[in-house]
Amino acid sequence: MFERMGKQIAQMLHKDTVRLTRVPQIPDGMGGFEPGETEDLGELTCSLQSFSAELAQQEYGLTCPAEKRLYCLPDERVQPGIYADGWRIAAVPVRGKSHIAAVLEGGFADGNRGADRLAKALRERLEAAKGGAADAVDLGCRIVERAAKTNAPKDTGLLRRSITHRVTQQGEDIMGQVGTNVHYAIHVEYGHRTRKGKNSLGGDIRYVPGVYFLTRALRNNENKVRGAIWEALLKQTE
Repeated sequence: MFERMGKQIAQMLHKDTVRLTRVPQIPDGMGGFEPGETEDLGELTCSLQSFSAELAQQEYGLTCPAEKRLYCLPDERVQPGIYADGWRIAAVPVRGKSHIAAVLEGGFADGNRGADRLAKALRERLEAAKGGAADAVDLGCRIVERAAKTNAPKDTGLLRRSITHRVTQQGEDIMGQVGTNVHYAIHVEYGHRTRKGKNSLGGDIRYVPGVYFLTRALRNNENKVRGAIWEALLKQTE
């Protein structure tokens, strides 16, 4: 009778419901394992409490990134490695006759709200990165601008001084541009024809090859530009 009353009281106190899932580990044929298809183990009525790694250490002597503690009636499904709404059961330090206490750590299993939590976390990080995307592109442009100035012929220095960059945004598209407004820059970049001798319409025509100071600036620094932009975006999400 007392056991039945204990269960009734526990059921009244346990107001939370989680879905239990298992992700089996299947041999990959190369000595390792790969995750199999998620198995639905059904719902569990329980009580979820806020928890932490510090409390897990103090109360149970556990070292794990604990996030929640779960209390429930005895249930064979509550085992380490099982997922409860995306939280992974890290350990079951208390398994009594009347109740079970399980420590949950962060983890995401397919087919439950854990996947939703992961998607939400990724969206939040992307939104945070989006705010600094223009700054990240600006860093990449500066790398190309410096290289272009180094590649450009010195002569009077006008061409080098005129090279600059700008970052523009249209909707969700962000564009970085490096260039110059000097009128003869296109001829220096791609080459041009000229006649031998000043003010001579009858002189020999010769071709002056292009320097490709802008083209080479981007082509030779593509990986560096990508790396700088990627690193800047990652810092935005930290």
